[in-house]
Amino acid sequence: MRYTHFKEGDIVHCIHRGAMGGEIFRDTSDRWRFIRLAYLCNDHYRDTNTHRIENTTAVFHRPSNWPPRNELVDILAFVVMPNHFHLLLREKTIGGIGKFMQRLSGSVTMGFNKKYGNRGTIFQSKYKPVLVTSDEHLSRLISYINVKNVCELYPEGGLSGAIKDFEKAYAWAKTYPFSSLLNWTDGSNSPLLCMDEIARSVRGEGVIRTHPSENAFKDFSLQMLKVVLEKQRLGEDEMKALLD
Repeated sequence: MRYTHFKEGDIVHCIHRGAMGGEIFRDTSDRWRFIRLAYLCNDHYRDTNTHRIENTTAVFHRPSNWPPRNELVDILAFVVMPNHFHLLLREKTIGGIGKFMQRLSGSVTMGFNKKYGNRGTIFQSKYKPVLVTSDEHLSRLISYINVKNVCELYPEGGLSGAIKDFEKAYAWAKTYPFSSLLNWTDGSNSPLLCMDEIARSVRGEGVIRTHPSENAFKDFSLQMLKVVLEKQRLGEDEMKALLD
């Protein structure tokens, strides 16, 4: 269900695609830059020189002259793809998701245009927010964002190749540094993410229902890949796999 205004505690799946399907993250440095900007933009404090700052700092470095960090949103999962990105966000303060997404998209556009000599927006209209309304939807999103999307990039045949040799493809997906898969499966820490909520959910105490083991998560992810691929072949909306 799409909304533009959310309540505190709402969890929202946000997708933003490049205009005309064009690549907006063309190389590794573009993808690291997205993560750096997502970290810097997730703050009530806004520095008008964010573009200059993000070009002179490490990925998660925050200037010492900024006030204490006060996040606009909780980031629960993410993936960076060549022509779009996915974020699973929880509203911490009214208007936080909208403000964060506006800042992030604007900063990504500014950096892209400067680097590649482009002008104007690089995104396909506004970002698409989908309010999560059930435990099942929320649980499926962890697999969809972290596994399905990364397997689209699998070098040995994409999604269909990943289904044919899923063990190998899943191991490859865990080497992709631009998703939150390791944070959900191996306990890898990231200042970008709300690690407290991830840890609680993995223990079965948080807001996101998880699977009892990584093997169960892998089996579930494989079945999702099969459903998504079938919907793609039929020309149907693959996002329905999250809701059906």
